[in-house]
Amino acid sequence: MPPAALVEAAGRLDEAHQALSAAVAGSTQAEAGQAVAQLSNAARTLTEVHGLLQRARALVEDYLARVVGGPQPPPTAIEQRRASGARSPAAARREPGRPPPPPQVQDVLDDLPPKVPKPNPEGR
Repeated sequence: MPPAALVEAAGRLDEAHQALSAAVAGSTQAEAGQAVAQLSNAARTLTEVHGLLQRARALVEDYLARVVGGPQPPPTAIEQRRASGARSPAAARREPGRPPPPPQVQDVLDDLPPKVPKPNPEGR
């Protein structure tokens, strides 16, 4: 339903509420008071529905903007390495013939800094 239709319906409900209130102003019948109260309740509910539909529309538009190509966060170092096909420092240190670790472990290993070289390569 277009938002303009809801706004128009709310306006008409308000007019009906005012007209009915004026028509039954001096009435002592319980049904007349209930009718005025029900029109008021309908107007309040319509306003709530309109607000919910506006919120849902905003959420869907935001979601579509992200899916279609809205601004994306920059790739992480791991994602860049995977995309380039480069081996991680941990993978380079792996012994030949040893199976690679699970992906979650590899992600942690890829985040580790490289080993610090010994200050004296001759071991003295």
